[in-house]
Amino acid sequence: MRNMYDTRKTLQLTQEKLSELTGIAQSALSRLERGKYNPNQTTRDRIEAVIGKVDWIENEKIKLRKSSYFKAERLLKKIVELTLTMEATQKEEFKQLIFKYFK
Repeated sequence: MRNMYDTRKTLQLTQEKLSELTGIAQSALSRLERGKYNPNQTTRDRIEAVIGKVDWIENEKIKLRKSSYFKAERLLKKIVELTLTMEATQKEEFKQLIFKYFK
């Protein structure tokens, strides 16, 4: 899965054309690609209907502060719990995602 910018470029779509196809303002698409705007699920669905699945994590510009380590540890534990219930194909996709971000 790719981020929105890479996916749009691969499909040779301009922001203007994607705006026409999705009904989302070009300025909003620009802010999305720069991580300045976190879209709601409806906006994500409209974009994915045109360009396919998007890796939204990269758009969220997640940053940890020193005070966030406890929260990060809790999140990691929840992720591990989720992987215990995944099927083999889901585990492989998850593994690839982990390698992408933490390699």
